[in-house]
Amino acid sequence: IHAMSAATLNSISAGGGGAGTFVLLGSFSFNTVATTIDSYIGDHAAVTAAGNVVVAASDQAEIFSIAGNVSGAGTASVGVANSTTITDNSVTAYIGDADVTALGNAGTVTVFTGHDDNSGDPETLAIQGLVVSAVSAEDIETFAVAGTGAGSAGIAGTATVSVLEETTQAFIGAGASINADNSSAHSQQDVHVYAADDTTLLGVAGALAGGGAAGVGASADVGVITKDTRAYISADLVNAAQNVRVIAVAQEDITSVGATFAGGGSVGVGGAAGVYTVNNATRAFIGNDPLITAVSSTAVVTAGGSVLVAADDHMEIDIIAGNLAVSGAGSLGGAAGVTVINKTTEAFIGSGATVDARAGQATDAVRASTGNFTTSYVANSGDSNEVSAPESGGADADDESLTMQRVATADTILVRGVAVTATNSDDIETIGVSAGGSGGVDIQLSAAVDVTTSKTSAYVADGAMINQNNGAAEAGQAVLVAAGNDYYRMGVAGAGSISGGGSATPGADIAVIRNDTEAYIGAGAAVDALG
Repeated sequence: IHAMSAATLNSISAGGGGAGTFVLLGSFSFNTVATTIDSYIGDHAAVTAAGNVVVAASDQAEIFSIAGNVSGAGTASVGVANSTTITDNSVTAYIGDADVTALGNAGTVTVFTGHDDNSGDPETLAIQGLVVSAVSAEDIETFAVAGTGAGSAGIAGTATVSVLEETTQAFIGAGASINADNSSAHSQQDVHVYAADDTTLLGVAGALAGGGAAGVGASADVGVITKDTRAYISADLVNAAQNVRVIAVAQEDITSVGATFAGGGSVGVGGAAGVYTVNNATRAFIGNDPLITAVSSTAVVTAGGSVLVAADDHMEIDIIAGNLAVSGAGSLGGAAGVTVINKTTEAFIGSGATVDARAGQATDAVRASTGNFTTSYVANSGDSNEVSAPESGGADADDESLTMQRVATADTILVRGVAVTATNSDDIETIGVSAGGSGGVDIQLSAAVDVTTSKTSAYVADGAMINQNNGAAEAGQAVLVAAGNDYYRMGVAGAGSISGGGSATPGADIAVIRNDTEAYIGAGAAVDALG
C-alpha cells in the first residue's frame, strides 16, 4: 500500500527599469505548498500475507524560487524583492485497529536503518515481514536580489522568507493485532516502523544601493521551521520471529546568506541579517504517549530476536550576514546572524507496555547508538554554502577547529535484546560582519546570537515490563538505554571602519544554551537481561 507525492516547483520573478527622475520596482515570488499523504490499513480490516506487507507514504518537494530587479534613475531609484516559500505537509503511514499478519515467507523489502554506512550514505537493510514507513524530504532554494542606482538616492531592500511546517508519522495504532498467529512465520520475520524527515534549505538575500547623495540597502533571510517526526507502536499485540524496530529520524541542513552594499556621496546606510527559528520534536516509542493522556495503550511486543526504539535528530546551520556601507559624510551599517532553536529528541518504552526480546541468534542483533560521539576534523570543502572557521596565522593557533571542519559521528554497537536510544547533534556556525568607510563619521554594528534549548531523553517508563517472559531467551540477551547530545557552535561577530571624523565598531557574540540529556529506567519498571 503506497501513497507517494513528488513535486517540483520553479518560480522566477524579475524586473528592470530606468527613468529620468524616479523609478520604483518590485519583484515578488510567493509559493505555498500544502500536501496530505496518507497510506494506511484502517480500523477493523483483516490482512494476511504469506510474504510481506508494506504500508508506505512518501513526499518529496523541490522548490526553486527567485525574485530580482535592477533599476536606475536620474534622481531616485527604489527596488524591492521578496521570495517567500510556505509549506504545510503531512505524511502519515499507519495501521489502525486492524488484524494484520505478514509471515515474510517470500522476498525481501529494502528499508532504511536510520544510520549512515561507511561512505556516509543512508544505510539500508533487506528485511522480511511488515513495514510501516513515512518519509518526507524538502529541498528548497530561495533567492531575492535587488540593485539600484540614482543621481540622488538609491534604495534597495530584499528578503527571503521560508516557513516550513512538516509532520511525518509512522505508527501501529491502539487496538491493532500484528502477527497474532505466527506459527508459520519465516525465522527472519521483522516488524519495521520508520518515520523520517530530511530538510535542505538555502536562502540568499542580496541588496546593492548607490546614490549621488545617499545609498540605503537592507537584506534579510528569515526562516521558521517546525517539524514533528514520530514513529511508534501502540498496538495491543505485536509479534516478530526476529526483530522489531521503531525508528524516528530528522535531519536539517540550512544555509543562509544575507549581503548588502550601500554607498552614497553623503550618506550610506546598510544592513544584513540571517534569522532562523527551529522547533523540532523527534520521537520514537512503544506504548503510552505521556503527551496524549486521552488514549491508553497496553502494548505487548514480543520478538524472537531484538527490539530497537531509536530517535535521532541531526542539524547543521550555516549563516553568513555581511554588510559594506561607504559615504562621503556619514555611514551606518549592521550585520547579524541569529538562531533560536528548541528541540526535543526522545525514545522510550511507555508505562504499561510489555516488551520481550529473546535475543535468539547473533544475527538478530540490531545496530544501536551508544550515546557517545566520535569527533574528527576534515579539510574545509570550500563550498560556498559552508561557513568555514576564520583563518589565523598566529603561532599558537593549533586548534583544529580553527582551520578545519568538525564532524561528529554517533557511535554504535550491535545489541541483542532491547535497545532504547536517543541522539541529537547540532552544528551551528554563524558569521556577522559589517564594514564601512566615510569621510565623516562611520558606525558599524555586528552580532552573532544563538539561543538553544534541547532535551534528549531515552528511558523505560514507570511500570513498563521488559523481558519478564524470559523462558525462551538466550544467554546473550542485553538491555541498553542510552542518550547522547553533541553541540558545536562557532560564532563570529566582526566590524571594521575607516573614517575621517570618527568611528565606532561594537560587536557581540551571544550564546544562551540549555542542553538536557537523560537516560533512565523509571520507578516501578521491571527490567531483566540474561547477558
